[in-house]
Amino acid sequence: MQAIETKWSAPGKIRAKAGRGAHTFNIPQNLHDDRDRHVWAAKELGKMFQAEDRKEYGAEDAGSNWASPIASGCLPSGNWAHVYTDHI
Repeated sequence: MQAIETKWSAPGKIRAKAGRGAHTFNIPQNLHDDRDRHVWAAKELGKMFQAEDRKEYGAEDAGSNWASPIASGCLPSGNWAHVYTDHI
């Protein structure tokens, strides 16, 4: 697994990146808490990787590790770090 780091990239946008790749997301209007916004972006990046794995390997459970629970915390820089805690 890879850790995911998220950071603000522009008003209403969060950049999520891992060793595998990165994406900038528009934050949904219904998320008002900073933590919720960063966790959402990390999970969305995981969903993208999961979809890529399913397409590449053709198995329903391919990439299921990207849907595992995550632990998140704010770094001194204001960026957030997210790590997967368990396989489903």
